[in-house]
Order: sequence, then C-alpha cells, then structure tokens
Amino acid sequence: MALPIAVASGFVLALLVPLARRLLGRYAIVVFVALPMVLALLFASLAPGVLDGEPLRWSTEWVPQLELALAFSLDGLSLLFALLITGVGTAVLLYAERYLHGHPEIDRFHALTLAFMASMLGLVLADNLLLVLVFWGLTGITSYLLIGFEHTIGTSRLSAQQALIVTVSGELAMIAGLVLLGYVGESFTISELFGAGEAIRADARYGLLTFLILLGALAKSAQFPFHFWLPNAMAAPAPVAAHVIGRAAYITRTPMAPGSEPDELAGAYDPESGRLAGVEEQSESAD
Repeated sequence: MALPIAVASGFVLALLVPLARRLLGRYAIVVFVALPMVLALLFASLAPGVLDGEPLRWSTEWVPQLELALAFSLDGLSLLFALLITGVGTAVLLYAERYLHGHPEIDRFHALTLAFMASMLGLVLADNLLLVLVFWGLTGITSYLLIGFEHTIGTSRLSAQQALIVTVSGELAMIAGLVLLGYVGESFTISELFGAGEAIRADARYGLLTFLILLGALAKSAQFPFHFWLPNAMAAPAPVAAHVIGRAAYITRTPMAPGSEPDELAGAYDPESGRLAGVEEQSESAD
C-alpha cells in the first residue's frame, strides 16, 4: 500500500498548497519540502529488500473491462529513479522558495512542482502499460503549465505550447505502441511482459510497436529530431529547468544489461527477483 500512497500524496498536497500557505504563512515551505524528504526516506528504507531481489508490488482493479489496473512495482531500477525524483524534488522546492520569493503566484509554482513530481513517481512505479500512459500524459500537462508559468510573457506561452504540441504528438505514437505491445504480449502488466520477450520479438508487429514506442520516447525526452523544444523551454523560471531536463531520464524503465543487444532486453529481466538475468552470474564468476 506504500506505493500508491506515495504517488497520491504528491497530488493531494498540491491541492492543499493554498490552505497550507494560509495557515502557516512563510513556514508552509516546511510542509512542502517534508513530503519529498519523507518519500525519499521511505524508498531508502525499502531498498534493502528490493536490492535483495524482493521487488515490492501492489495492484488492484480499476477498469477491468479495459484491463486497466492500479498496479505499482518497486524494483531496483524504479527505486533508483524514485530516489532521484524525490531528491531533486526536494531541492527544487527549496530553491524555488528563495528564487520566487515575493512572486504573487509562488504557491501555484509549488503546487505544479508537487504534481509534476507525483506524475513522474507514478510513471516510474507503474506496472501497467495503460497506467503508464495516464502518468505519461500527466507529466506532459504539468510540464506545460510549469514551462508557461510566466503566462503574461509571450515567449513563455509560445515555448509551453511548442513543448506540448511536440510531446503530445509523440504521445499519440506511444499510445499506439504500448496498446499494441499489450495485445501482442497478451498482458498489460509490465512485470509479466518481461517474461514474454521471445513471443513478442517473434511477432510480425514487433518492429512497428518498437518504432512507435521509441518515437514517443524521443519526442518526450527532446532527442533528435525533436530536440528543438527543450532550449525554448528554458524560458521558464530557473527551478523548472531541473525538473524538465531531468524528466528525460525518467521516461523509461527498460532494463539494460552490459553488453546486451536491444532485442535481448525483455528476456534479460527476471520479474520475480526484479534483477537482470546474468548480472548475478557475472558477479559470482568475477569473485
């Protein structure tokens, strides 16, 4: 139950930002910063079990007709990203409180930052392809609002619109790719799909779904030929840059083993232990 609470807490606090400021005044930042710090400590406390090969999973049905489940998983890779997200989130909130001191809409910035952080946490912890798409969209919406934070400035609005158009265009490809992956793998649960690597690669639609997923990832992470929107996004306040640039690192949870070929990755992951197959053998042979 810790995983869904960790994700939901960011959205809840984002809604409560105005109330916290009204009740606590300038000390409200303590509450804002406390959440990512507590979450970072929570994930750190879960690290020993996860690193020992016992990934933490939680799931409940949401829309069973669409095979959409609220499913979250914490393995070694998602643990790393969760610690990065909460750590950077803490730093951004602290920096923004000083950087935007006296700004009339500073609370809107804090609320958007918390919602953006929660969206990224949901993205890296999601264990359902359709849930990934939900949080993928939420990161796009919140980053659009952060980039366009100074909405009275024309360049800020244009930069936000450009980022939204490019990333949403890629998101359409991502939607098609992940839905196709779910049908080819006969499951929308990510941890189950890792065990179906051979069947997925043998399907005639493997090349198409790979292309569509990569297209969405390239657009979201501002890689060539979609790189042009990221420099323009720097029209946003400086604290936004840390999260918007960092988002490029959070968009994928595909495990990568040293020396692995891309088409071997699905079969290289052990969904039961949350580890890469072969890594343990390599470490033992080295000993």
